[in-house]
Amino acid sequence: MIFIPFGIVLFLLILLFSGIFFTLWILGLIPFAFTKLGISSQTAIFLYLATLLGSFINIPLAKQTSYTLRRTFWFVIPEVQETIVGINVGGAIIPLAISLYLLTKINPLQCLIPVLLTAFICKSFTRVVPGRGFVIPALIPPIVAILLAYLFYPEASAACAYVTGTLGTLIGTDLMNLHKIKQIKSTFVSIGGAGVFDGIFLTGILSALLV
Repeated sequence: MIFIPFGIVLFLLILLFSGIFFTLWILGLIPFAFTKLGISSQTAIFLYLATLLGSFINIPLAKQTSYTLRRTFWFVIPEVQETIVGINVGGAIIPLAISLYLLTKINPLQCLIPVLLTAFICKSFTRVVPGRGFVIPALIPPIVAILLAYLFYPEASAACAYVTGTLGTLIGTDLMNLHKIKQIKSTFVSIGGAGVFDGIFLTGILSALLV
């Protein structure tokens, strides 16, 4: 089963990113950026569109049941809430696939420390927003990833920055906070969803443009 949530915030983000992307494409910066990642310009535009379209699609993975007690006057009423945990196609599956491809072109071990550091940094910046999910400021993942890639793997900084930003964000923002699902108070939580999609998306562009 596939859930397709249409939200005004996500829609506005897509419009914004589309405008920025095609402006940079016309200027020739996007093809150059993806070439530095070992990806052709034709593949880049396909991945970009697939990422945007995939941001609407969440694939359910598991169901978590939580129990709470609600006090009403003199009574205590037990409540049961079921939360479906899913994974976002554009914010997780596609970036993970790109990361795996890039890891075949570089030394994966040299990305290990940057990924772990990014994960812990992202976790410290992550907020739990009821009804939305785990949210992190969009610029944190790409900035941290770029700096760490420069520091630990300068000879392959572009690829390392992308891998670091993607894996570090997903691990630190989503996976390391799954135990807080109950605080979200939602029936659906998405790994790589709206709360982190913009950060992962920007990582793909900025990690290549700025290194």
